[in-house]
Amino acid sequence: MELTNNFTQSQADEKASGHTDNSHDKQGYSHQEDVGSGGYADESGEQGSEPPFNLQPLDILQVLANLLALAGVCPFVGSLSDLIGRRYVALIGVTLICIGMIVSSGMAIAGAGAGVNELTALAATSEMAPTRQRGKYVAVLIFTIVPFCPSVLWAQLIAAHSGWRYVGAFCGAWNGFGLLITALFYYPPPRINSEGLSPKEVMSRVDYVGGFLSIVGLILFMAGMQWGAHVLVPLILGFALLVIFGVWEVYGARYPIFPSRLKQEPRTLGLTLVITFISGANFFSVIMFWPTQSFNVYGHDPVEVGVRSLPIGFGIMGGACITLWLLSLLRGHNKELLIISSILMTAGSYITNTYQHTP
Repeated sequence: MELTNNFTQSQADEKASGHTDNSHDKQGYSHQEDVGSGGYADESGEQGSEPPFNLQPLDILQVLANLLALAGVCPFVGSLSDLIGRRYVALIGVTLICIGMIVSSGMAIAGAGAGVNELTALAATSEMAPTRQRGKYVAVLIFTIVPFCPSVLWAQLIAAHSGWRYVGAFCGAWNGFGLLITALFYYPPPRINSEGLSPKEVMSRVDYVGGFLSIVGLILFMAGMQWGAHVLVPLILGFALLVIFGVWEVYGARYPIFPSRLKQEPRTLGLTLVITFISGANFFSVIMFWPTQSFNVYGHDPVEVGVRSLPIGFGIMGGACITLWLLSLLRGHNKELLIISSILMTAGSYITNTYQHTP
């Protein structure tokens, strides 16, 4: 990429000529910190604008742990909610997020809690709304994310001026507030699936084997994909566990995670899963890779990195809200909305990869 080469070359020329850009220090950024606390000091203690990246496999896994845990718990959140109720599932989820923000290297714990709460919030909102208005209700729910659309900007500024630990502290405090509100005010009606059952009978209907196979299989398979072809054991083992999980759900589980009624429309279910897989791959690739690319390729200024990430955050939220609202207004046109959304996603991916010089 030409811009990358020019950027790297300009850095080399600057170092060779002995010039040092101290503009960041003039702005008061906390570059006095060492690398472990989020600063940009190099190994010799010399300050500079280029952060030293020497990530090891465990460092990469720490970054991915949040998404791996999120994906691992999602398959059986619904069935667990049906058995023990959405209130207790929501409380468990937000508690896991708080613990993950407190514990060092707790991204996996926070990811598990985020997966639980995301699905629970969507399901709870949908069941409170009239059937014809569910799209609008969920759109309003998604719109509450507006303050966090510039999350990259907030994180960059907090890390630059104070330290990265304050990012976790803020997230922990915010979710602690959510935990308090949920505990005080969220009392949904009991689920019909567990009505009349004792606690022991409820717990006996949890598919522990299926949960274990799905969580471990997904985590191993996704970790193997991230580590690359040179690490085949987790990839193969994860795939094998997922196959065993499918066989267990069909032939072995007395109370399967995926209800049998989903098989009534196999074509619709299959197409929905394919679309979700493709759009999810694009979604997580963008939110994971773009902030890093923006930081490493186009400059390290916290404000500029954050501003370059604003279109992604507001674009995702805006697209979700508009489409959900249209689902209620244009009933029966779900297919057309999916086609238009897929065209926009494909066009955006093409433009992003074609015009590399445009941040």
